[in-house]
Amino acid sequence: MKVKVKYLPSAWCFQSTKYTPSQVDERIKLALLRYVIEDQKICPQNYSEDIPTFFIVSNLVKLGSKWSFDFSERGDDLIKNAIIDPRNPMGKTVVTVYEGVTSVLYDHESEDIAKIVIG
Repeated sequence: MKVKVKYLPSAWCFQSTKYTPSQVDERIKLALLRYVIEDQKICPQNYSEDIPTFFIVSNLVKLGSKWSFDFSERGDDLIKNAIIDPRNPMGKTVVTVYEGVTSVLYDHESEDIAKIVIG
């Protein structure tokens, strides 16, 4: 299983003092891989072992010791937010779905959300 990520400019407003940009990229990809593995259990028809899953990532920010970023899968109109622990990106992840949002550029305060905990 592979994931490929395209970052919007807002993803790189975040500057970590502990991790290089390539380490940040690696941790985001691991968290998205965990998301795919868990989602594949529910919707196996949406994923293929041979074809990478493409994501668009934006709005990466630090929340205490955790990171938050918005993402969407190519071909999916839902915008989601992930909160991950950068020390354990394959660990517990909180995924929030923004209801009715069709762009990764939006106002966080005006949307309804539904949370899903993975792990």
